[in-house]
Amino acid sequence: MILNITSEPLMSSGNYRFEAEVRGVYAEGLAKKASGKINVYLEIDSLSKFIPTYGNFLIIPARYNPIEPSYNPGEFDYKLFMENRQIYFQTFIKKNQFRVLPVNMGNPAIGFALKLRKKLIVK
Repeated sequence: MILNITSEPLMSSGNYRFEAEVRGVYAEGLAKKASGKINVYLEIDSLSKFIPTYGNFLIIPARYNPIEPSYNPGEFDYKLFMENRQIYFQTFIKKNQFRVLPVNMGNPAIGFALKLRKKLIVK
């Protein structure tokens, strides 16, 4: 699956978590156009210099699961929250299961705003 990162990756509990837009899939050795959104959890590799950023393109295995519903009454319904954002699936990617494409296609204004925010937080 070919993904474009469409949100700022957040680091939590040993993973990067971000939303991505599906841009294509590989089937029978050919790349085919596809669309949709998916929630991605990417395992952090402490030895790697790669940090996912808004606009990156990734190639990942096409293994995904539906988002689990809440099981307790009155509990926050994460599945419904994600459905309202048109995201129905999630995937968990190990540190050696993805490749980064040398393309960055994010919105330049959003990319600039995210970089500026990071600089301001560091100060």
